[in-house]
Amino acid sequence: MSNNLDTGSLFPSPRKTLAVAVSAAVSGSVAAQEHQQYIEEVLVTATKREASLQDIPVAVTAFGTEEIEKRGFDSFQDYAKYVPGLSFGKREPGGTSIVFRGVASSGLQYGARASSCVYLDEQPITASGRNPDPRLVDVERLEALRGPQGTLYGDSCQSGTLRIITNKPNPTEFDSWVEGTGSLIDGGDAGYDFSGMVNVPLGDKFAVRMTGFRAEEAGFIDNVLSTSPGGTYDNSEFVEDDVNSTTYTGGRAAASWTPTDSIVVDATAMFQETDGDGNGDMSRGLADGSFDSAAGDLEQVRFNDENINDQWYQLGLTITANTGWGDLVVTGAYFNRDTKYHMDAVDYQFFNFQEAVDRTVTPLIYDFGGDVRNGFAINNLDTESWTIETRLTTPSDPSSRWQGLVGFFFNRTNNFTFFQSGNDSLPGSNAALYLNYLAYYIRYDANAPLFRGTDQAFPLGPTNNWYWATYDSSLDTVAVFGEFNFDFTDNFRITAGGRWYRLEEDRRSRLGGMMQGSFPNLATDLVLSDVPAESAESGFLPKAGIEYRVNDDDMVYFTYSQGFRAGGGNTGRRDSIFAHANRTYTSDILINHEFGAKTAWLDGRLQINAAAYIMKWKDIQIQLEDPDPVIFQLGFVNFPQAKIKGFEAEFVYVPDEAWQLGGSVSYNDAYISKTETFGAFTAVNGTPLPITPDWKAGLWAEYTFQTELWGAIPFARFDYSYTGESVNSLGGFEAVVGGVPPTSQDPYHIGDFRVGLDADMWSATFFVDNVWDERGEQFISNRWAVQRMSINTPRTFGLTFRMRFK
Repeated sequence: MSNNLDTGSLFPSPRKTLAVAVSAAVSGSVAAQEHQQYIEEVLVTATKREASLQDIPVAVTAFGTEEIEKRGFDSFQDYAKYVPGLSFGKREPGGTSIVFRGVASSGLQYGARASSCVYLDEQPITASGRNPDPRLVDVERLEALRGPQGTLYGDSCQSGTLRIITNKPNPTEFDSWVEGTGSLIDGGDAGYDFSGMVNVPLGDKFAVRMTGFRAEEAGFIDNVLSTSPGGTYDNSEFVEDDVNSTTYTGGRAAASWTPTDSIVVDATAMFQETDGDGNGDMSRGLADGSFDSAAGDLEQVRFNDENINDQWYQLGLTITANTGWGDLVVTGAYFNRDTKYHMDAVDYQFFNFQEAVDRTVTPLIYDFGGDVRNGFAINNLDTESWTIETRLTTPSDPSSRWQGLVGFFFNRTNNFTFFQSGNDSLPGSNAALYLNYLAYYIRYDANAPLFRGTDQAFPLGPTNNWYWATYDSSLDTVAVFGEFNFDFTDNFRITAGGRWYRLEEDRRSRLGGMMQGSFPNLATDLVLSDVPAESAESGFLPKAGIEYRVNDDDMVYFTYSQGFRAGGGNTGRRDSIFAHANRTYTSDILINHEFGAKTAWLDGRLQINAAAYIMKWKDIQIQLEDPDPVIFQLGFVNFPQAKIKGFEAEFVYVPDEAWQLGGSVSYNDAYISKTETFGAFTAVNGTPLPITPDWKAGLWAEYTFQTELWGAIPFARFDYSYTGESVNSLGGFEAVVGGVPPTSQDPYHIGDFRVGLDADMWSATFFVDNVWDERGEQFISNRWAVQRMSINTPRTFGLTFRMRFK
């Protein structure tokens, strides 16, 4: 636990058998331990006040420090498979879509809002389709809140919230550890992971805590020999084994100051860099639905080197003050992220050339003269985010019948994206001639709809740049929120809350081609579009709930809640359908009706939590491609609507001192609920929403031996997860040139085994992840014309050793 002030819990109870995680009651020397194990109470801050997880009417899965370390969680894909109702689509390191309860409208979207949010301590760091993946080193707790969290967490927390809470400095004692891991992938390369932490008290009121890590996740995908799509050359220059290794480097420095008994000041600085050699996906099928026979298991075909670099840092300050009449929390944070990828686009450009040739109206912009050499796609994205939140919570008072929380939230997020694509076949091709014709047309035709705002350069010089785009946006969010509880009786409570918000956004996109330098220049390059868009809206999200406590251990509840994604404005070419009647789109709203229960049985040795829900998703923001075959322009519209039904259950059971058992199961049925038409597009009733599996389950068992070995307690653990069938896209609506119909993503089973020794000052663990070497289809991407399938890591053997110093 951190040294933050205890803000009290709802329905205070003497129970200490309330939890989501199971851990050993360890104190003193190993010889003095009594080995008694129990379902330990876990305190969470999901409701923005500290409370026992079993005392809040929210569907939450939480993992504490000990469980994160014992289960070897490093990144999102390690723990996501054990959270019911949570799914994801991963395209590359730092390129992950996170979805709770099936609320997804596309596997691939550009510039879209996320339907679920990610918090790092007190700040949202959400990025649709490219969420940061903080390394889980010295983390206090993970909390996965399922269902709309719009009242307390706001925009993009529409279907759920994932919170990563770091350990804070402890002024009461010195503590440190170092840890090293070596691993070997079956059929792949070797990897390593080194990390360390030191906590230093400086007096009894001040402490600092520093954490650092460096890890290399070994590669396991081979780039194999193949001829180009047109058959005129091969990729022998780029053939290599285990091309998808990824290196993580980062650290955290935190300071905590307690100037008085009622005030705590926490300051944190975090940094992480991810360097990846490609996506780590396999080539699967071609744009026409046939299979690429050159690429087999753990193989891909690329005609260029690929790489990804993702750097981010966060600065945060939190002041907590107990005023006597309320607990005041003031937080401020700044987040900065720079990402860049360089991808092979030979397949993408060649198959779009083929499609262009076959069309009755031939868009010559794609005519590269046949085979494509050195086709590339480069994307640079810079993000800045400032967040301020102030909230006041009534103090814990068993004699009071009511409790409340009110808060103010402000966030400004700026995004700037620079994308470019091209190939070495462009100079002298029909595509280059056609782009020069467009430059002439725009310059000399006063009625040209391809407006750019300044005189068009003509003629354009030779270049390998076929297309470029810049996207600039700034979103300001202001909100006031509150939540209040009133106890009618000792067992019956009602909750009411709401959030008023106002959003203002400025967007500008510039699209063009034939870039003459290293960055777009409106005076020298072809500019097809230079269009701004402004949008503003405000709204109110209500929340209401009823809790009934059957006894000290059992409760049932009903919750009505809403979540939303911010609307915006469409930018792009003035000859597009999105430049006229559809210049703006509004927030879409998710309405949730949820029944739940949190229970304890067998004298507190068995805990079962469950929830069932029905949700309606209104005015869904869908990204469409302009139906004109000559115009490639994306835009958003509010259309159509969906219904989502499902249930979730989790259990923990401690039959005796040696065994701990647990598991979860969830079922989700998410589909378009009404046939609707928008222009040339039709949404069909019953069409499944993408990414989310129908069934998901997990089981785990841990055995702690009742004898010592070398002064340590031996243990063995097995974790099993099942991910059911899903689809990779929403039928008829994927905004990708040359996209194929929805592809089924097969179900898969993963098993992880760990055996180790745990002593006071050291621990050692041998593990085998993915025991039966399953290929889990995490996401099948249509982005590059040839389908690329991201999979889980193959069977991995490893050994971890940690040394503690106190």
